[in-house]
Amino acid sequence: MKTTISKSICFLLFLSLLGIICYAGQNPQIKVASKLKPRFDSIKFVKINKDGFLLPDTLQIFDRGFNYLRTLLVPKVERVKILSITKKMYYLGLDSDECFRGYFLEILYKGDKLIVFGKYVFGLNRYIPIKSVKSGGITYKIYTGEKYSIGAANEIGLVGCDDYSILTIRKLPGNNYSLIRNPITEIWDNGEYCQLRHDDGATESIDSTWSIKDTLVFKIHAEYQSAGGNYLLKVIYDDSLSSAIITNYVIYDGDQVIPQPDIK
Repeated sequence: MKTTISKSICFLLFLSLLGIICYAGQNPQIKVASKLKPRFDSIKFVKINKDGFLLPDTLQIFDRGFNYLRTLLVPKVERVKILSITKKMYYLGLDSDECFRGYFLEILYKGDKLIVFGKYVFGLNRYIPIKSVKSGGITYKIYTGEKYSIGAANEIGLVGCDDYSILTIRKLPGNNYSLIRNPITEIWDNGEYCQLRHDDGATESIDSTWSIKDTLVFKIHAEYQSAGGNYLLKVIYDDSLSSAIITNYVIYDGDQVIPQPDIK
């Protein structure tokens, strides 16, 4: 009899646990932003008041205690004002991968103040000179955006994570911003959008920009761990400036000049 009662109790406990798990999976309110959710009074924001932009994505919106509130669809690149940033980095959800650690930001988006995770937001970087190209009465201003997640190193040293500034183009007259989609091939996997890398694998910079007929051209210089290189990033003018090709790609390894195939 005691054995039967014990089995029944165990079975009821199992059903209760299963119910909790199913409820947690269906209820988004249970989501938390950090791996070990910090005490509310330990979360500190610092005012920065900086221009930035949102990437096209579905954002998670949080309150100041890092409690999940809702999602927000951002269909295109959107300009925002970054009001403040957390003093520390945190993990999103239960993810403990160091490369997914980042800051939380308070942003002003279409009149609303929102708390979002840093991977969705890039700040307009004033440390790298802004390039400008004129063509046919239109001016294209090129900005680089700094990300708000872990870079090539943390407090201890190198961590092997990607670090980069994303390229965005503003078309004048008007106030539209565009990202440039990278060509993705077996030999070129440099992120979804064109970027300048600055991590332990490579450092890239824009040497110059110009236009030829209907094409905006960037000359990119790269320094690798044991070599260097140059390539041309070419963007065809259209309403979105949405795609690019890589040409004239060469790698310099000592006295060797190694031409690379075009990447489309």
